[in-house]
Amino acid sequence: MARKEVFEHLKKAILFVCALLAVLILIDYTYSSSQTTEKVISKNRRLENKHSVARNYYYAYYLNTESYQIPVTKKFRDKAQEGTILQLEISLLFNEINKVTISASGESEVYSFRMASGLFLPSLVLLILGIGWKLGDKIATLVFVSQVVLLANFFFLLFN
Repeated sequence: MARKEVFEHLKKAILFVCALLAVLILIDYTYSSSQTTEKVISKNRRLENKHSVARNYYYAYYLNTESYQIPVTKKFRDKAQEGTILQLEISLLFNEINKVTISASGESEVYSFRMASGLFLPSLVLLILGIGWKLGDKIATLVFVSQVVLLANFFFLLFN
């Protein structure tokens, strides 16, 4: 087998593995392995530094339970009082919180970063990989960058 043929087979194998990882992350986001009930112990707001032209800080809001520190929006944090019972949907593979629901009111929320890392990014990568499979080397840089971002997201989910 010529060197070029081996390289082409390796590129296709890497594309296939990255597509499988993207599908795995999508499955993890879509299906919950368990639902658990937790009581809010405390609520807090943390000042986060952000070095930008518009503002140098922002507030991050959290609900603390016995087992988790759950990032939420300000509106959701204000609705959940200390002692409120929360229903948490835990993801199948990476044990991430997919959805938080206040038991009494039924109001729920999905953390935006979880949606981005579990739904939008893998879907976008699958789209880019599919186009890259058809177009070949014409968008090789975009395919490579999307593969690197997908791997970084996978390791973040794995070790977080």
